[in-house]
Amino acid sequence: MNKQWLIKSFLNYGGERLLKAFFGSVPIILMYHRFSELETPRTVDVESFENQIKWLKGNYNVICLSELVDCLAENRAVPTNSVVITIDDGYSDFYQYAYPILERYSVPATFYVTSGFIDGVLWLWPDKVRYILESTGNRHLDLTSISSVGRGFDIERLGVEAVWQELVDLMTPLEPREKQKVLTYLEGVANVHVSEKPADEYAAVSWDDIRTMDPSLITIGGHTRSHPILSTCDECELNWEIEGCKLDIEEQLQRPVEHFCYPNGQLCDYDGRVISTLYKVGFRSATVTHFEEDPFADQYQMRRYNAPVNLLNFRKVVSKARHLSGLVGR
Repeated sequence: MNKQWLIKSFLNYGGERLLKAFFGSVPIILMYHRFSELETPRTVDVESFENQIKWLKGNYNVICLSELVDCLAENRAVPTNSVVITIDDGYSDFYQYAYPILERYSVPATFYVTSGFIDGVLWLWPDKVRYILESTGNRHLDLTSISSVGRGFDIERLGVEAVWQELVDLMTPLEPREKQKVLTYLEGVANVHVSEKPADEYAAVSWDDIRTMDPSLITIGGHTRSHPILSTCDECELNWEIEGCKLDIEEQLQRPVEHFCYPNGQLCDYDGRVISTLYKVGFRSATVTHFEEDPFADQYQMRRYNAPVNLLNFRKVVSKARHLSGLVGR
């Protein structure tokens, strides 16, 4: 029997109410990145996002991140069946496609922004890699002379997506200077000129756009200045990335910035030094993407879940039907 059909039937015929009764006291934080008019492999389309927001509005209690953090800090019960929405990075497509839907339904969200990206002075580095791969006429890129990569990539055989993923996996743990070295070399080998300002497809929202967002709905959080893996940064770089980001946003918006999101968000991507810096400069919370038995035991390591595009899969995540995986599969 089809597992998806089983789960859909379970959710539709009382199972969702049962799960809410069992797990309603445990909030969930959802994570989004990019949006578009029509669905693509890397985006959530407008129709799907609106369906998700309408379903959340009718079935769950969508609260702002600050309310959740206040409850945790004061050891108060979180409102039953609470959901928090977060969006990472600072792309313009959030303002173009997602924000109008959140505004229409009066649903709060936290928008974590990379301040240097919003300033227009840098690309997010995975986008730069993708742009180079999509723009090059060279079908084989030889990076064997770069010790941190040490191999070549056959775009003709593997395709852009596979090569992009391999390069991102290899480059993610590199310290910022080495990562920039690889990017510069890749640009030369590919014979692609990359402008200082990101191409429209990868553009950031502007500070003016952020100022027009309703601050009672949209909380702006920090996501560093340049999106490095913070565990690879030295103390000086940490302060520049974390405190600098906070100061950048506060200067632009003239309101406090209290919440932070670790770039990449895996356990190896931050450490005690990073958490100490967050606390020192005045951040009250931070979110991660790795598994924790207790996702809210530490306000600086709050677990998030990726929001699937498909509404049934989305309902499974929000209702915590993943706990049924041992019985009927994911």
